[in-house]
Amino acid sequence: MLKVSLRSTTRTALSRSNSAGEQAVVNGQALSRDVQVDAGSNVTLLSLTMTGGSTAGSGGGILNNGTLTLVGVSAGGDHAAGAGGGLDNQGVVNIAMSTFNGDSAAVGGGIFDAGSVTIANSLIEGNVEGGIVMTSSGNIVVSNLIRGNEGPGVMIAGGANNTIGTLYAPNTIAYNSGAGVGVVGADAVGNSIRGNSIYLNGNLGINFGGGWPLANHVGIVTSGPNLLQNAPEIASFTNGGTTNVQGSLSANPNSTYTVDFYANDVIDANYYGEGQEWIGAIQVTTDGAGNASFNANLTTPTAFGAIVTSTATDMNGNTSEFSFVSPQLQIDSLKQIVAGLYDGGVFNFGRANAFDAKLNAALASLNHGQAFVAVHQLGAFEHQTLAFLLNGILPQRAGFDLYDGAQNLINRLDGFVSDGPIQLLGNSGLVGIGSIEIGGGSSGDQGNQGNSGGNHGHGRG
Repeated sequence: MLKVSLRSTTRTALSRSNSAGEQAVVNGQALSRDVQVDAGSNVTLLSLTMTGGSTAGSGGGILNNGTLTLVGVSAGGDHAAGAGGGLDNQGVVNIAMSTFNGDSAAVGGGIFDAGSVTIANSLIEGNVEGGIVMTSSGNIVVSNLIRGNEGPGVMIAGGANNTIGTLYAPNTIAYNSGAGVGVVGADAVGNSIRGNSIYLNGNLGINFGGGWPLANHVGIVTSGPNLLQNAPEIASFTNGGTTNVQGSLSANPNSTYTVDFYANDVIDANYYGEGQEWIGAIQVTTDGAGNASFNANLTTPTAFGAIVTSTATDMNGNTSEFSFVSPQLQIDSLKQIVAGLYDGGVFNFGRANAFDAKLNAALASLNHGQAFVAVHQLGAFEHQTLAFLLNGILPQRAGFDLYDGAQNLINRLDGFVSDGPIQLLGNSGLVGIGSIEIGGGSSGDQGNQGNSGGNHGHGRG
């Protein structure tokens, strides 16, 4: 029998442990919840499995009102009708090398925090109504795998000055049905979201307010999620042994920002990037009008066809949403795959030139607002790619990258062709068929040119 003596009364639950080092198990089916820590208590739980807790209140697995340390703890299959299926934290909790899997609640299926929490080297997976939901400030979430949750991976609901990943302790946040990281509330400011691997989430990689991507604004904002920090606008990038990224940032005048760059295999269905792999950062300083341009040479290599995105973070830790991926950037990524095939000897000059000409023609059509023509030109590119792939001329990886990239762009442009006035929401605002945003940057931006620096991470293939 395992004594759970963490509150004013002692409760008993079935357990198994032996000299072989098996984890002790708390089965909460006979209890209203697995574990409760009262205010004033200081408790450490090591190598403990908790399952089956259920409560009409909050904290199906654990309700913490004191100071709690979890190391090697697993909470799975717990449910709360209120907040925090796995853990409802109202006190102070430090979590390391633990798992919250398959828990559910009305909010914060895995972990709900209204106190102070540090979560490191843990798995937050398959929870219902969010992996981690925080309403408090000053929390730290680093080096975790946060995936496959119903709802957001991480939601900051009104909390300030939280840290979600660092360059040297990033989280992987992927396959969640909602946003990778959501930030909501007028007071939710100073939340730093840097260095993480964020990809293939159902909503935006980083989302302010829970709705559409926000268009970049003009002027100083004094409230709102991360002060509605503007995202950079990428005009061009080149892949290879080094990665060059050119673009601009429009933000507060005479201010310094860190611009982080990420490489992505794919982009979201809404044509904003996420941040699959951090590839470097630079600092830029805006001029008196609030504009800065950058030409960043990053030492981290990226694969031909990788799509580069970016975020901006001010000196107070307000990180932006991810940058918009314009149709030009998608076409550029396809052109770089073709160039790589030529450089590698797969394509001779004639074949490379024929593929490149089709992409250039589609780009020219888009520049003239002729989405219908561009779709047909990209269709010809796609069919030729498929033929070369089936005939064994193209390597499978490069062939599918070309085919899938063209198909993605065709699907995107088909919206303009089929539905007429559908508008595309970019960082700079709404643009329609006759004025599809091709370049990421806005004309006339002046400012300091950022220099490459702060590069570390892993190259892509």
